[in-house]
Amino acid sequence: MSAVAFDTYKFIRTLKDAGIEEKRAEAVSTAFSEAQDEAELAKKSDIRALETQMHSFETGMNARMDSFETGMNARMDSFETGINARMDTFETRMSTRMDTFETGMNTRMDVLETKMGSLDGKLDSIRWILLVLVIAVIAPAIKGLL
Repeated sequence: MSAVAFDTYKFIRTLKDAGIEEKRAEAVSTAFSEAQDEAELAKKSDIRALETQMHSFETGMNARMDSFETGMNARMDSFETGINARMDTFETRMSTRMDTFETGMNTRMDVLETKMGSLDGKLDSIRWILLVLVIAVIAPAIKGLL
């Protein structure tokens, strides 16, 4: 960057016209000139270069954000896949356990139904035996009454 150029002769003459003696006007002009030389003022090309750097920085940040987003999406997809797999495994285990429980209960119900059927058969037999006994005992008593 460079300092702004100015006319030192005109600057000194302006100071002299304002009532400042020549030596003092020259000293002020020299001090001002040196200060201007040390000052760094931006030129249009400096501003354009800065704009280019800022655009480059923005582009880089956008790329980093896109990369970060892509990475996070991949991690979330992986996490979701893992959770879904665990849920599927859990569902399969629970379904298997429920099927096993249901099969066991059905087997027990079948056994109970078989036993109930057997008891019904035995009750029918006992009824016939009682009927025969009643007939055998009551028939002679009725015959004797007649």
